[in-house]
Amino acid sequence: MARWSEAGTAYDRVFGYEEDGRLVKTERDFRNGNPTTAYEYGYNSDSGKVWKKDHLNQQEYRYLCRIGCGGTPMQMYNRTMGNPLEPF
Repeated sequence: MARWSEAGTAYDRVFGYEEDGRLVKTERDFRNGNPTTAYEYGYNSDSGKVWKKDHLNQQEYRYLCRIGCGGTPMQMYNRTMGNPLEPF
C-alpha cells in the first residue's frame, strides 16, 4: 500500500498492490476515516491487464489480447457496472 497526498487537494490517493507488485486498487481518502474505491484492476497470469472497474464513472472495462501482446490490448469493451443485461 502506498499513499500520495498533495497540498490543496481534498483527498489522499491510496494505492493497493498485490504480492507480485501489480496495482489492484486506487482509493480516495477524504481524511474522514472512510476511503472510497476509485479504480480496481485485474490481471492474467502473464501480468497483462484484463479488466478495470472505474467506480467514479460506474464503468467496467475488459481488455482482450492475443498471446504475447506485451500489455497492449487488441480490443477493449466497456459497460455500465451492475448491469448484467449488457454483455461485453
